[in-house]
Amino acid sequence: MPTSSQVSESSKGERKPRPWIAISVVIVLPVIGLMLVSRLAQNGPRLTFSTCMQDAMFLREGAPVKLGETQIGYVAATTQDRSCPAKAKIVITDPDAKIPADSTTSLVLSKVTGETEMVINTNSTSEAATKLQNGGVLRSTH
Repeated sequence: MPTSSQVSESSKGERKPRPWIAISVVIVLPVIGLMLVSRLAQNGPRLTFSTCMQDAMFLREGAPVKLGETQIGYVAATTQDRSCPAKAKIVITDPDAKIPADSTTSLVLSKVTGETEMVINTNSTSEAATKLQNGGVLRSTH
């Protein structure tokens, strides 16, 4: 019969499998990767502008901003003051988005989520319109 010291020495040489390490690597690494990609996308070229609306219709910070059916940015902040009942600061993260300075904005409810989204309307703009500059203001049709 082995003594207790012999048992403890023999068990020291054996490694018990640790499945939690493999599980955490499989879960944690992809999450960290997604966070880094998201952060890099947010730090890319940006265009920031604002729009003034009469009613924000439950528009929240982080709400999508779309050009047509494509999301090109998000609502960074919503405020109000004497000159504007509902002012939204918009950040465009898509570097390929071309927004004419005479475009307008409107709010719509998403058919999928029911969330209030902002849409940039370029239908009435002319071909020769100047491009929206950083810090610009778009007129709201809503």
